Amino acid sequence: MRRLSRLHHDRPLEPLDSALFWMEFVMRHGGAAHLRTESYRMPWYAYHNLDVLALLLGSATALLVLIGATCRCLFQRLCRTRKVKLQ
Repeated sequence: MRRLSRLHHDRPLEPLDSALFWMEFVMRHGGAAHLRTESYRMPWYAYHNLDVLALLLGSATALLVLIGATCRCLFQRLCRTRKVKLQ
């Protein structure tokens, strides 16, 4: 456990020094837009992967409808009564 603690606390800078460095960095360069992730430009539905979810649900629904229609068609062909010719 002590080994893990030493590994966790082995840092080149103390947390306060690191915070000071990044605050000075942002002030020195007039912001840090280059460090910002591109996800803020994404639409909300793409950010939350709702477009992927809609595609998967739509595909699954279409597949189930196709399987159901195929089963119904096969069932009707196999279980229909055939007319017997009288003449």
